[in-house]
Amino acid sequence: MPEELIPIVAIFCVIGLPMIAGIVSLLLKHQRQMAELMRQGSREETALQGELQAIRRELSDFKNAVLDHSMSLDNAVERISRRLDEVESVHNNPHRG
Repeated sequence: MPEELIPIVAIFCVIGLPMIAGIVSLLLKHQRQMAELMRQGSREETALQGELQAIRRELSDFKNAVLDHSMSLDNAVERISRRLDEVESVHNNPHRG
């Protein structure tokens, strides 16, 4: 029986082992590539998160600026309205002013 196994073991060593080594090599290469892609994705995600935070800050600053300008405009309109009321009052009652 052992003599019958010698050709089978020889064929396995000549053909099977290099084939298995090639398959393992391909699997390891694929695993390294996937790990690199995941690292790149993580770096890109971190960069995108930073950009998103910067955009949020800019948007917040813009909202604050619009609010400030709106309040300033409201105050100016209110002052003009009061001044117009005074002018109309003086115009309607010339004896008073």
